[in-house]
Amino acid sequence: MTKKCKKCGSKNILMVEYYGVGFPSEVNYDGISEIRCEGCKARFGRWSGLELKDNEMERRYGGEPVKFK
Repeated sequence: MTKKCKKCGSKNILMVEYYGVGFPSEVNYDGISEIRCEGCKARFGRWSGLELKDNEMERRYGGEPVKFK
């Protein structure tokens, strides 16, 4: 598991779990979904390792991120 931000090297990171009403079914599951840096605000998919844009979420088990409005 990542212990620091891949972009800026900060150790001030959060492991985010997607869960709840309104999320696309392909991202709604129990477990860490993305790694978010509180230093530079970068977001990375836990499975894919890809940097996520503001309108993207990590797909279950990686792959191309899911875009939402």
